[in-house]
Amino acid sequence: MQPVFLPPKIRMMKRCQRCGSVYPRKAADCPVCNDVEDGPALEALKKQRKAGLVSFGLMDISFLLAAAILLLLLLGSAL
Repeated sequence: MQPVFLPPKIRMMKRCQRCGSVYPRKAADCPVCNDVEDGPALEALKKQRKAGLVSFGLMDISFLLAAAILLLLLLGSAL
């Protein structure tokens, strides 16, 4: 008899009020901004994270566009 596959336990996450990142609810403090002082350092961290999220969004759109073109080429060659 095969063992039953159980998906890994989903950890509950919490959003940080200071930097906006997501971390496990069981953690006492946010590991991203825990050691960052308020002021310019925190603002720089927020700006850096936002720039990373924007670039990831552009990469995501580029991947979807490339996949759509590839799919159209495959469908066009099948006809």
